[in-house]
Amino acid sequence: MPLISVIVPTRLRNHLLPRALRSLLAQTLQDLEILVVDDNPPEARLSSDPALAPWLQDARVRVLVHEQPRNAAAARNVGLRAARGEWITFLDDDDAYQPAKLEKQREYARQSGMPLGICGVTFHLAHRQRLWLLPGDELGGSELLLQPLALPSIFHRNAERILFDEGLSAGEDAHYFFRLVAHFGVKRIFNVPESLVDVYPQPGPRVNANAEGLWQAALAIHREFAPAYGAHAAEAFLARARLGYLKLKPGELQETTKVAWRLWRLRGRKELRFIMNALLFKVPWARRLLVS
Repeated sequence: MPLISVIVPTRLRNHLLPRALRSLLAQTLQDLEILVVDDNPPEARLSSDPALAPWLQDARVRVLVHEQPRNAAAARNVGLRAARGEWITFLDDDDAYQPAKLEKQREYARQSGMPLGICGVTFHLAHRQRLWLLPGDELGGSELLLQPLALPSIFHRNAERILFDEGLSAGEDAHYFFRLVAHFGVKRIFNVPESLVDVYPQPGPRVNANAEGLWQAALAIHREFAPAYGAHAAEAFLARARLGYLKLKPGELQETTKVAWRLWRLRGRKELRFIMNALLFKVPWARRLLVS
């Protein structure tokens, strides 16, 4: 059995998939399986694209055809149900891993004895790069609830009964993370304090710009998991989620400012970047420089 299973859902982006696969096949830790979930409509299946043949023929790659595509959560669950690895991680079809990503996260997991961890991420925007990075080797307490996490940074022990909520149209990755935290019963996770993932936001509609879907996921997290982190953290989480919702909605400047002030009162300078991002997102010329 492989040590690590990497789940890569893909839909209508065959031209981007080779970058993701190249980064996985070049990993310094080679005890892995790559589960490519073909979420395409029948006329665009991966098997019909000759340009992908060299990548898909590698013995480490398994293509799983999702017969009834629904959403990202359902596609990832196809991969989770088929995963044979002791450890699980994820990669979107338009992103890439740094060569030592799997090796470093596996070593941190071994040394810490923790079943769940994260790493840093670099967002490659049109005109700049943004580094998302947390200091220290661990993350715990209320920061587990209040720090946003990118799904490709998550590395966890295989938890066969834990799946994504297929009823969520966005934000399912954050909800899944808290399912894992609750399942493992942990109060702290390990952190590799360097960027090991490259994220390339694509033009056009994106799930992380689905304001209503993200808000519904946040409400589910607040209802199911936030009380365990205390009333203050739960209130701050909801204010943060509401601000993220409002920044994506046209207009709403007065309400956005009101919620931004509430979050500042709850969290202070820790949220300065996020608050400024939300307010600047209301300015059309500044929006293209920001991570949505």
